[in-house]
Amino acid sequence: MNTKPYPHAAGVIAPHWYDDVEAALRYAGRPLTRSELRAALNIPANDARLFHGMVGRVPFVEVSNRAWGLVDRDVPGGSAAFEAALIALDSDPCNTPARAYMIVRRVSAVHETWSQELMVSAYRVWKARSTVFALEVSGTVVRRE
Repeated sequence: MNTKPYPHAAGVIAPHWYDDVEAALRYAGRPLTRSELRAALNIPANDARLFHGMVGRVPFVEVSNRAWGLVDRDVPGGSAAFEAALIALDSDPCNTPARAYMIVRRVSAVHETWSQELMVSAYRVWKARSTVFALEVSGTVVRRE
């Protein structure tokens, strides 16, 4: 499927690779394991950089142990349910995935069916959206707004 060369070990993952991941997931019509994504995109088995970059990045969600899917297709309740989970986390901020799990489960009956990995994916997206990097004279400081 992918004809673009994958970056060498010192390289950075280019944004087009995330488009390729989305295309592979849509083509498959279901969540794919890391191994299946690596095979579809011709990625070396020992390179996890792409998966690290997918964490906290919509439209990707880890729906079960090591299987990645898309928010609009693979999340019970779809994009609206995912957004409702993020709103719930905004209204009751937390600092651990375990606390996020408790908050999200209370949103609706649909959210109660979510896997722990899916709830952690929502937490990671929420954290990525709510973290601000502020450059100060002393260096880079991370703070939440």
